[in-house]
Amino acid sequence: MGRVEEFALVADILASARAGRGGGALFVTGEPGMGKTAVLERVSAEAKMRVLRLAGSAMETDLEFAGLHTLLRGMEGHVGRLAEVQAAALSSIGGTESRPPDPLVTGIAFLNLLTRVSADEPVLVVVDNLDRLDRSSRQAIMFTAGRVGDKPIAILCAACTLPGGLDVLELALDPLDDVAARALLQQRHADLSPTAADRVLAVAGGSPLAIIELAKQLTTRQRAGVDPLPDPLPLGARLQSTYEAELDQLTSAGRDLVTLLALEDSVGLRTLLSAAQAMGRHGRATLATAEDAGLVVVKGTSVAFRKPLMRSAVLRGSTYDRRRRAHLALAAVLVHGDVADRRAAHLAAAATGPDEHIARLLEQSAARSVRRGGTKAKARMLEEAAELSPDIRDRDRRLLLAAGAAWSAGHAGRAAVLLDRAGSQDERDTVARARVSRLRGLIALGRGELRIACEHLLVAADLLSASVQAPDEAASQDAHQDAVVVPLGDLLRTVYAAWAADLPTWFLAGLDRIRALAAAVGPAAADHPYAEVLNHFTKASGERPTDELGPLLQPNLVLFGSHADALRCLERAGARLRRGQAVGSLPFLLAATAPAAALTGRGDIAAALLVETEQVAARIGQDWLVGQAAAHTAVTHGIGGRAAECRREVQRVHELAGSENRLAAAQARLALGLLAAADGRWEESWARLRPLAGPQPAHPGLALQFAADVVEAALRCDRTDDTAHLREVVARAAAGSIDPDLLTTAEHCEALRAAAEQTDTATVERHFRAATDIAGHSLYARGRALLSYGEWLRRTGRPAEARDPLREAAEVLASVGAGGFAGRAQCELRAAGERVEAGARAALTAQELQVAKRAARGLTNRAIAAQLHISPRTVGYHLYNLFPKLGVSDRRQLADIDLGDEEA
Repeated sequence: MGRVEEFALVADILASARAGRGGGALFVTGEPGMGKTAVLERVSAEAKMRVLRLAGSAMETDLEFAGLHTLLRGMEGHVGRLAEVQAAALSSIGGTESRPPDPLVTGIAFLNLLTRVSADEPVLVVVDNLDRLDRSSRQAIMFTAGRVGDKPIAILCAACTLPGGLDVLELALDPLDDVAARALLQQRHADLSPTAADRVLAVAGGSPLAIIELAKQLTTRQRAGVDPLPDPLPLGARLQSTYEAELDQLTSAGRDLVTLLALEDSVGLRTLLSAAQAMGRHGRATLATAEDAGLVVVKGTSVAFRKPLMRSAVLRGSTYDRRRRAHLALAAVLVHGDVADRRAAHLAAAATGPDEHIARLLEQSAARSVRRGGTKAKARMLEEAAELSPDIRDRDRRLLLAAGAAWSAGHAGRAAVLLDRAGSQDERDTVARARVSRLRGLIALGRGELRIACEHLLVAADLLSASVQAPDEAASQDAHQDAVVVPLGDLLRTVYAAWAADLPTWFLAGLDRIRALAAAVGPAAADHPYAEVLNHFTKASGERPTDELGPLLQPNLVLFGSHADALRCLERAGARLRRGQAVGSLPFLLAATAPAAALTGRGDIAAALLVETEQVAARIGQDWLVGQAAAHTAVTHGIGGRAAECRREVQRVHELAGSENRLAAAQARLALGLLAAADGRWEESWARLRPLAGPQPAHPGLALQFAADVVEAALRCDRTDDTAHLREVVARAAAGSIDPDLLTTAEHCEALRAAAEQTDTATVERHFRAATDIAGHSLYARGRALLSYGEWLRRTGRPAEARDPLREAAEVLASVGAGGFAGRAQCELRAAGERVEAGARAALTAQELQVAKRAARGLTNRAIAAQLHISPRTVGYHLYNLFPKLGVSDRRQLADIDLGDEEA
């Protein structure tokens, strides 16, 4: 993986040798573990030359010509064709002569031998671990490397550093970049959880060997993200032996000092020296020894290991007694300033049994870590505090808190393990029981078990609310947080999950509890991520009964009312969650925010939110939300007219969304139905959308939101009666509604029905005007109503009147990324007698315009790429961006647009 440029350089050298132009020598250098051997092995396998291989060994370092003796095997028949003195020199390497051969004569003989062998077939000499070869062999190989000239010979050597005085080409291997490192880890250890993968990559520092070996040392549960990863990560025998050789240079005092540095790698110079003194060591002299050995680097007042993996090697190679003494020494000197948390950690590491004092210090540290945004650190500290708790009740309480922190940090598997270890809670402790139920609900939600999640989360909300019946000035802020603030986020999740799973009972129950809590939100909730969201909903919903509000809600309750206001609330809530590193809550909120962005014409924000949803949800194992994000994305591609992308995302929905997520399954059908409708394939569109139309629709909420699209597809296929129930539901929901988008949809549906039944023109027009005059928040709903209105006007013989609504429809739909329907509007405009003017190209970049002109002439992506000197992939990217700008969904429609003068 990676090393593309490096392999290209080697390939050039080998190609030159095979062509008889002279290959030359290349020395591959780099720190141990950088992949030198892997480069040599791959080159040897792909060389298409005669390959002579040799690897230096520490066991043969003192045996003169041992390495060269290995290389000569198989070439004995050519030795006799050399000059007598040279043949004698090489023959003596086998040990038949009492005196060793002359080094110069041997070097010349080896060069001439390779020359003779290469006359029959180009030769590649591959030498690994050159620095471990015996001195005589190394000299002969270096002599030859500098004199290859134009011979069909290539010499490839690997060493940590380039030998001095040698004028050859050097290829220094740097650490792999992030992309290549992650690709290598995925190739070798695809089963690693995202958290474990991130940790391995961070510790490996781009070393290919470290990437491979570190992951090998993890247990199955650690690899899956269930058990916490050890600190430090075990290196494995190969890496440990590499670093142990360097550590062997140190005295016992030196070992103590580097152990201190490994345990407190952010320590300053003064603290390190003080801790060394606490261990009875002379700090400055010992530090100078470690620095001279190349193990540490001192810059000003900072000290650090020269190699990142040295920390793991030091700790793995240290005895328990040495580590404990070092922890105690550090705890003794970390007493001034903001170091209480570090001191508590060292005391805990040095503890030999339960200690309530240290457990309390760790719990206090955990509370402080939250204010710094460290939910992962909080979980670890609380788990350590639990292990040190003498009292089992304190132990279980701290384990429960640790489980909650683990979930917030995105480690649902670990949260489940800690929750099981916490045991049963005291029935009299309402708050503890509520926390258990809450965590079980959140874990179930992450797994896509939506019905179980709703049940547990509602129970938790009730228990927490009941724990403080009437918060007053005497109630503690923590109690108020438990009773009022904590349930808000959980109830929002419950409502969203119930909506996704089409569980109306749970949906309305969650909604009832949210409204009941609204009055209790006070100053203590001001900084809670969901407080502003709740206030937005409360303000928008007014005094309407819950059972009336339920049918009006879109993918999440905050879309009720002003979508622009909802988007601002959700974006600010997301920012708070990111600052607090509450990763477990973030994907839900991101998935809820994307529709608000899309409906308000912020397709760029919606797309970015969906990408982030997938990334975060995948990293923490919330696959159902990955599937939900894919479903939202599929709908976006469907209305955009992007067929391949739409079908790809639909396939991902089927793979990831889970069996209980009816919303995602319905959105997958919807996406394909809208894709067909945008292209005028009405029979296919109706076949896809029909499950949303009946008395028991695939998803009632989604059917309500896209009712006009469903009704239009049915009417285009003469299936008016099949949508009677859906139209009745829409009309009933819209009666007296305060949601302008629902009113738009209801009027749009009535206009479509009246037009299909050929009702009098005045009635049809009244409904269309009502649908398009409402100042709603959903630009998509408005754009679709304008398109239907314009199409009806043109079909009834009023093309001039049709142009204004069609023109506006094209603009509005293009602004929300609905390129497929915008393209339909453009086609209708042309049919109404209006040619798209040059102004339509004003939104295009210069490169997009050039691509559009050539595509309009029928050129393929490859032909366009050749003319513009860009890649076919880039051409496709430009077409993807320019279609919605021009209001088209197909490159064939570009021919009808005035794009300016033709290119030569």
